[in-house]
Amino acid sequence: MPPKKRTGFWSPSSQQKNFQAAAAFVSLELLYEQGQMTKADQELFLYEHYHGNATKDIIGQVDMLLNGEGVYSGLFETALGSASSRTFLPI
Repeated sequence: MPPKKRTGFWSPSSQQKNFQAAAAFVSLELLYEQGQMTKADQELFLYEHYHGNATKDIIGQVDMLLNGEGVYSGLFETALGSASSRTFLPI
């Protein structure tokens, strides 16, 4: 049976894992800069900085990665079209 055709944008699972690892690494780096914390505080800090927390105005590393903001801005190129702009990963 031939493989199913994918529709829309799909990234290989290995690429997705690499993106997740990059966001996790930056979150860990932010945690390291905080200094001494309890284990519960560390877990909460990592969760909030990886996923984001709107009530505390924390933008998650995943959102920043997907939008190409902050430390992830170099991963993306922006092509300006006539009606809209599109952001994509360079290949």
